[in-house]
Amino acid sequence: MSRSLLPNAEALNIPRTLAQALELHRQGRLVEAEKFCADNLTFLSDYFDALNMPSVIGLSYGRHGEALQLIAGAMRSKTPSPQIQLNRDLVLSMLVRSRAASWRFVCSISS
Repeated sequence: MSRSLLPNAEALNIPRTLAQALELHRQGRLVEAEKFCADNLTFLSDYFDALNMPSVIGLSYGRHGEALQLIAGAMRSKTPSPQIQLNRDLVLSMLVRSRAASWRFVCSISS
């Protein structure tokens, strides 16, 4: 008899699992938080908070493009909330700043 290695939503206490991931993130233990999310939350493809938490971790690492993709997935899972819209706007702001800084650097070395 084949048994799935992934936990199922009924067996997993989702709020407690999300709280554990958030606590790891708050403690600055990003590697552990990211692995915890990957191990416990990625199979919940229609669960908003499970999709949003990896985007917060990606943003913390400065992986803005990846964070934006994860936010887009979270937004598809439910009606956009103020929280996810704020996260999206923050990521977009950081992407603009990063591109502007890159452009200023290129201009400074080419003149």
